[in-house]
Amino acid sequence: MNKIELYEIYQKHSSVDHQIWDSWFHWRLKQAGWVRNPDQNPAEHQQWLDILHSTPNHYDWRPTLNNTIEVTWEGGKEEFPLSDIVEDLDKEPDLQMLWHSGYWDGPLSGMATYNGECVWFDCCDETDSGDRIFELFRLSESNKDELFRRHALFQKHVGFNCDHDPNVYQEYSGGDNPKKYYKLQKKFTKLDTKTGEVIAKVHWFQFSNWARPRKKRVDNAYIIVYNVNTCKYLIMGII
Repeated sequence: MNKIELYEIYQKHSSVDHQIWDSWFHWRLKQAGWVRNPDQNPAEHQQWLDILHSTPNHYDWRPTLNNTIEVTWEGGKEEFPLSDIVEDLDKEPDLQMLWHSGYWDGPLSGMATYNGECVWFDCCDETDSGDRIFELFRLSESNKDELFRRHALFQKHVGFNCDHDPNVYQEYSGGDNPKKYYKLQKKFTKLDTKTGEVIAKVHWFQFSNWARPRKKRVDNAYIIVYNVNTCKYLIMGII
């Protein structure tokens, strides 16, 4: 198995590289015998921080013939089982971003589907390293219908540039009549999207389509540019 095959297998995940790092980090925790303590023992918390800080952020990786992932960085090399990644991915929820509403250096809030249910996601925390954590709120039928109605108006008058579904997304081209939409928006009654049950807390990389695909023409190839946190380029086909 090579890198291309891994990317193809796990392409529904927003960042294979992040999944590699996350699995590697948790494997290192297990190797050190670290176990999460519900009482947040200070010594164990410090051990967690030490392993976190000693896990390099700048590294390269490759699958091996021994069903392991070999990671290399300046001054070091290590292997961990590929099964750890598969196990982690099997636990991943079916979480797809439909569109974002709030945005600052990446989505902050919006509509998503969680195991088939429409939910409202809202950023509740962000670490120093940029890991955004979101709460997923269950929506009432009336709120859900109204949010879809308002988003349809946005699509009609402004565009499809806030959508994350690759079958819906279009780059912003000026819109049909943005002024009309923002005039209508001022008349919207405020919807409290965070009164429903919090059904899960998730990390940004658990969204299968966190980044919006953007098609660009480069020489004789079309590429998809994931231009948010991962900055990965995937060639889609030569023309």
